[in-house]
Amino acid sequence: MNGPDRVTLAMTGASGAQYGLRLLDCLVREDREVHFLISKAAQLVLATETDVTLPAKPQAMQAFLTEYTGASAGQIRVYGKEDWMAPPASGSGAPSAMVVVPCSTGTLSAIATGACNNLIERAADVVLKERRQLILVPREGSSQRRSLAMSRWNLDLTRTLVRRHDARRQNARYGSTEGLTQ
Repeated sequence: MNGPDRVTLAMTGASGAQYGLRLLDCLVREDREVHFLISKAAQLVLATETDVTLPAKPQAMQAFLTEYTGASAGQIRVYGKEDWMAPPASGSGAPSAMVVVPCSTGTLSAIATGACNNLIERAADVVLKERRQLILVPREGSSQRRSLAMSRWNLDLTRTLVRRHDARRQNARYGSTEGLTQ
């Protein structure tokens, strides 16, 4: 077996639920332990785009996915969106990798800004904090290109503000006004 032993797989409400199911199937076939997280919007998209309707409760969903993929008992673990004690929510339980497929623009934005409003966002934050591999699979679209452009602009704006703050702090220390208008 090559690759990570434990993978967190999250599905959010973007179109492309088939890719998430296919990855789950591939991970099971490769004998990986999968921590599965899914948003309510993703459950609706999944039911719309495929013939799969997942049970609402994590325990029932775990049993369904285990049977659906032919996984061994305990190979797939499903956690609720606010299960803050779940292993993916903690650095000590961080997986080797996390994949969000499909990744909605809202989830991409939340991860990029460090929001932790649900377990998917928290798990991504933990993976980044622990310097593990995080793979986001957004559906290509104009809104995402706009979001990425805005993120770059925001990052540039943040860098500029930090530079100005640092210049002001340093100049205040030494009595200079240089660099305050950059």
